[in-house]
Amino acid sequence: EPFNRQIEVFTEELQEQAYIPDVRSYLKLYTTMNIEKLATFMEKTPQEVKPLLLTFKHKLNGNDATQKTEEDFQSSADIDFYVDKEIIYIADTKITRRYSDYLVKQILKYEENLIRASDHITKRRYFVLFGASSLHTNC
Repeated sequence: EPFNRQIEVFTEELQEQAYIPDVRSYLKLYTTMNIEKLATFMEKTPQEVKPLLLTFKHKLNGNDATQKTEEDFQSSADIDFYVDKEIIYIADTKITRRYSDYLVKQILKYEENLIRASDHITKRRYFVLFGASSLHTNC
């Protein structure tokens, strides 16, 4: 009996999670969407879609209050949404790349290379002006 119940629970979990990729892909297409429209896309009724939305939110947020603090309640999904009446409001939460950090690093590399090139040019000019013998005596 316990083994059969465990298989039953596992099967239910698989069935719930089977629709998560579909829900996510449809939500990524819009910023707002009517539940009826999502239901049509998924070939389900709005009453069948609402629990799928709840499952999506619950599974990807991983809100297990016994193990997490308030700071830990962050979604592992790259989208977030809420439902108001029959409308789904969707927000893309993907963190945009920090171009400023990248540009600052590139500017610093450029300055380092410029200093190296300038030192190299200065040594070469000294060599041309004073010859190789004076270069060795000054070192």
